[in-house]
Amino acid sequence: MVRLVMDGEKTPSQVCHENRVSKSALYRWLQDFAMRGEAAFQRYGQYQRGPNLLTIPVLSAGTGSAETLIAADHSQASLEARLADLERLCGRLALENFRLKQALAEAEQSPP
Repeated sequence: MVRLVMDGEKTPSQVCHENRVSKSALYRWLQDFAMRGEAAFQRYGQYQRGPNLLTIPVLSAGTGSAETLIAADHSQASLEARLADLERLCGRLALENFRLKQALAEAEQSPP
């Protein structure tokens, strides 16, 4: 959306209407982009493409973070490897979610 406005392809009003975004949010994004460039939109958990790889930052219990690399080509073996990687990622995220819910439940039950 920011690129459409910056490149002059669309007006801010058009972008906001088509994407159901408030003008204040779009103008904040434009300001962030003007100040920090692409780094303004790099957040935790955002996918980053490199040459033939897709990097997905993942929280890992107790260690801070880890990254999962997934091949980006489209051969059958690559797609099967990608599926296996994504299944492992989903498993790790499900386990992390379970542990967080357990910790929250324990925190709510313990006396202050």
